[in-house]
Amino acid sequence: MNLEGHLPMIPVHDVAVILGGVNDETASKWLKQNGIPIHKMCKKKNVFQIQVDIVLGKLLAKDLMKSNPKCWEEKYQLIAKDQKVYQYVVKELNGENWLLPNTTVLDISDTDKKLREKLKA
Repeated sequence: MNLEGHLPMIPVHDVAVILGGVNDETASKWLKQNGIPIHKMCKKKNVFQIQVDIVLGKLLAKDLMKSNPKCWEEKYQLIAKDQKVYQYVVKELNGENWLLPNTTVLDISDTDKKLREKLKA
């Protein structure tokens, strides 16, 4: 669905196809997990195409960041769907601290706890 001057929307079924032929329910769950709102219009469930492109672009860009940390932006620009998606993804990822570790340290003993508190200060 594309009205003149408006961002194009696609049905949830098309998202299912993009995701590799999963069913519509699985595609809906994926959309919700990735923060993409589903809009009901005339009894049909649609999403903005650009939001799907951005989520998929971020996945690709993160892979490129891991394998090419110094030149990931140039490589991503070559293969990004379009310039708007490229700019949005790069801006988001440059402000996102997704490379920070997400490990939790558990104290084994009181000595460990004291040492951790001492190192923290």
